[in-house]
Amino acid sequence: LESPEVQERVIASCRAADLLFRPTAVNLFEIVQTPNPTRRSRLLGAMAAMSQERPVLPFPLECLRRVGEMISRGEETFEHVPSDFEWMLYEPDRITDDHVRKAETLLNTQQAEFDGRHKRARRHVRDLLKSKQLGDPWGSSVRFLEEQWTTRSHLDTYIERYWSQLKLAGPAPVDAVLASEAWRLSFEGLGATVYERAVASQLAQPAHANDIAQLVYLAGNPKRVLVTDDRGLQRVASDVLLGRYPGARVMSVSEFVGQAC
Repeated sequence: LESPEVQERVIASCRAADLLFRPTAVNLFEIVQTPNPTRRSRLLGAMAAMSQERPVLPFPLECLRRVGEMISRGEETFEHVPSDFEWMLYEPDRITDDHVRKAETLLNTQQAEFDGRHKRARRHVRDLLKSKQLGDPWGSSVRFLEEQWTTRSHLDTYIERYWSQLKLAGPAPVDAVLASEAWRLSFEGLGATVYERAVASQLAQPAHANDIAQLVYLAGNPKRVLVTDDRGLQRVASDVLLGRYPGARVMSVSEFVGQAC
């Protein structure tokens, strides 16, 4: 993506598919943590060129908070406002070593916490299934999501906890939250990784925490396309999205860029 030619092809592919490239805070911080300032500036320049001055989408939890406020007000839409990170795209020379360290610490801490939770869950779940003489009762991530994970009786406690952590007003309206694509995508991304890491007997290449979190950005759009060469994210996103969310597609970078040829 550092090549201007590839950037033009990405923009052309978006135009051909009637899509918009939107920069995200997660992808921005992944670039900011790059220690080499020359490469970091090139990557930020690439993101800026493809973004065409569109504001950076906030971190996924902030998206959930804003959607929660919308639900509380009884509204159906809200407007994304600039995230205060836009200057990093257009003035990369202002990024200091301290910014780099903070971005790296934030992403690494989130991943370590994510890995730790899944490691503890795997021990508990595998012991439980073994005690009941069960292997994998569901046989696939999709069945696990639909039969076990994405149900009111299972997710109500999660929703109430998140609602409180995000300091949203009043008791969590569980049914309204479950009807929200943004919140449901967040929980289903988590659920798919729980299945892979805790239930499945063979661990596949794991998807990373911040990659899975970005499924939230696909909410509320009839033309949702996730483009990635990360096999773990491709697999989890396909299980969550395909055939379950209208208009969803999961593509490799070469497949997406090839649309403009």
